[in-house]
Amino acid sequence: MIVQMLIAELRDRYALAECLQAYTEHVVPLLAKAQGLRAAYLIGEEGDSTLAIATLLWTSREAAVVWLNSGGHKALVGTFHPYSRGGVIFKFFRVEHEHENVQRHLLN
Repeated sequence: MIVQMLIAELRDRYALAECLQAYTEHVVPLLAKAQGLRAAYLIGEEGDSTLAIATLLWTSREAAVVWLNSGGHKALVGTFHPYSRGGVIFKFFRVEHEHENVQRHLLN
């Protein structure tokens, strides 16, 4: 499994609300059609800085590359960019040991 994360520091909480709305309107329909997408999450956080983090879980590297080269990835980055203080960071990670004992990773 491949995880793609996009992170942007947004201008303020109003920018976060507008970004979430734009994501729902413009990106979610594209994600619904994406082959090999296992799950997608958009997280908004307000604190010392206002962050928007999109996390996409892909079944394979090939599926992630297809998304990266499609208009969907460009639309996702474009959704974050107008509301951000700077650029949008995106990274891909390979998930290791996906089926290991989950209890080992829980905090009490």
